[in-house]
Amino acid sequence: MHQKAALNQMLIGIFLFLGLWCNIDDLFGLMAKGDVYRAGKYVVLFLSLSKLIDMSAGLSSEIMAFSNYYRLATAFVLLLAMLTFASNIWLIPIYGITGAAAATAVTILIYSGLRGAFVWWKFHLLPFTRRTLLGLGIGVATYFVVIWIPALGTGYWGTLLTIAVRSALITTLFGGLVLLTNVSPDINATLRALWKRAWNLVPSRANGVFPRRKAN
Repeated sequence: MHQKAALNQMLIGIFLFLGLWCNIDDLFGLMAKGDVYRAGKYVVLFLSLSKLIDMSAGLSSEIMAFSNYYRLATAFVLLLAMLTFASNIWLIPIYGITGAAAATAVTILIYSGLRGAFVWWKFHLLPFTRRTLLGLGIGVATYFVVIWIPALGTGYWGTLLTIAVRSALITTLFGGLVLLTNVSPDINATLRALWKRAWNLVPSRANGVFPRRKAN
């Protein structure tokens, strides 16, 4: 369950991250005062990476909280607070608000790494498998394909078209490769069940709209 949770959450996180980061400049272009908000572009990057790291850690927090070492969970939270404080003091004077976001990403990375190492040490449980590397590889490959898509127009509708095409390509390429390689059997099984349910609804609806004629 630890490995399945880590893998499925990581795949969902990568998909959302690609959709956001590959379209970030165009999203700012759709905003009022987008040039002002564009200064926080890398704030979005580091905060997104911090959430992706946290999602990829699996059930490490829950394993600690429901084990005999639950008291140490408080110590890890205190460690997180100290790391956050120290990294902010270090990076904010140098990089400003981007430094604060980078500090968050670095803190989450160290915190998740230490927490995962503790769970592996005490319970011999790791959230990562070979499927993790495959999922990361698919995400990286998708990113390097999508970033080559140029702007497809100017103005509001051109920007919207660019976002739509890139998002469709991310969904097709990343989602298709995840399904074809069977990286996550849980995701494949869920989608098959949804497809089967949707397909079973088609005949009943069609019969309701187009009733069959009785034979003479």
